Amino acid sequence: MLLCINKADVSEGVRSMTLWIEISWRISWRRSVSSGYFCDDSAIENGVLKSGEGDLDCVSPCSGGVDLTFYCTDFSVSEDWSSGVNTVTFSSGTPLFEMRFTGGDWIGSLIIGSNGRWSLPMSVNLTRRQDTGRLNSSPISSITPVVRLQYGCNHTLVIPVTDPDSDTVRCRWAVGSRECGDVCGGFLNAVLDEATCTITYQAKYQVGWYAVALMIEDFASPLSTSPLSQIPLQFLVDVYNNAMPCSSAPYFIDPTPKDGACIAVPENETYFQTIVADSGMEGSGISDIVTVSPFGFSKSEVGQVQSDNRLFYVNLTWTPTKQQEGENILCFTAENTEG
Repeated sequence: MLLCINKADVSEGVRSMTLWIEISWRISWRRSVSSGYFCDDSAIENGVLKSGEGDLDCVSPCSGGVDLTFYCTDFSVSEDWSSGVNTVTFSSGTPLFEMRFTGGDWIGSLIIGSNGRWSLPMSVNLTRRQDTGRLNSSPISSITPVVRLQYGCNHTLVIPVTDPDSDTVRCRWAVGSRECGDVCGGFLNAVLDEATCTITYQAKYQVGWYAVALMIEDFASPLSTSPLSQIPLQFLVDVYNNAMPCSSAPYFIDPTPKDGACIAVPENETYFQTIVADSGMEGSGISDIVTVSPFGFSKSEVGQVQSDNRLFYVNLTWTPTKQQEGENILCFTAENTEG
């Protein structure tokens, strides 16, 4: 399993030209709304399948779809969300394939798209590639469901992306009701660098909630303008007021892996990692270290490093399976007691 929002891995059937498309997704919901969305440590440890909501529908060249059920991987009590993953396999006899998740409604406090509908399409061209001689696999991306940005500060948000084929990957704003429902252009005044998948934002406008809708595309070469596949990434930004200086935000220190680090983990061997965060200011602690992780990760409670009252940590463990061979994305963020 590769971790992503919507992902297509494809292979040809041995006895026919049937194409088998593996679709993986990460979906996040407001945790308190329903038991079908409620994740906790027990649900993660026991691999509980949650009901979620809505269907992932095959638009072309087929009809029908599958329930967007998910296995819990992460949750946040303070931000009230659950997140999880799942994978299904479809067959197709034609080279162009599209699936879409539609429905509603977004949270009622959005600056743009309040209570609106959502739409997240995924498409892939299954024609055998001339450059590699193989079928294409789409990019992979993941991010925390809620990104919190302090008002009055300048922010840079790097979207984690990778590609199994080492293709050129670019990000763009989603456009039109097919790609973003009612939240198109939802992150007002943000600037996106498409080549680096980096969003910059001067938080000097309106405090509140924004929906971010992106399309992530892979290309055979840096000069190519025709994407091989497209996957959606949508999440929430909370621009909030706080009297603390911009420089007082938490930050990670050793032995925490550097941003963008790639770590090899052998199949069926246990990976152990300590994540350490500095609260960013004297007299402040770390209230939470939130993760968005592959299936099977285990996270300890937040603990304090005894030698320093600003340092806090969590321990992560993971034993990857054969099905998780390939690239998996782990995201983490820290919140201090000043919010």
